[in-house]
Amino acid sequence: MFRAIVIRTVTSIRQRKKQGILRALDLEHAKAKDVSDEMRSRVKQYGIEVAQNQPSIVDLVFGGLIRSSVLCDECGTVLNE
Repeated sequence: MFRAIVIRTVTSIRQRKKQGILRALDLEHAKAKDVSDEMRSRVKQYGIEVAQNQPSIVDLVFGGLIRSSVLCDECGTVLNE
């Protein structure tokens, strides 16, 4: 069940990103056949830039925080990173 929720969440996020990119470039209602090669290239580049600035699914599920602790067997000291 968790996997299904994650898959739906990722799919929803992808759809919203695509819609946002098309809206930002004023292509929301354009037909694919009417879009020039130059504009297709701009859409692709914009998508790459957006993807690089978005949190990953790990960030979304776990809040983007990974914490680790190391316990020394000899002295019992705990290091939190």
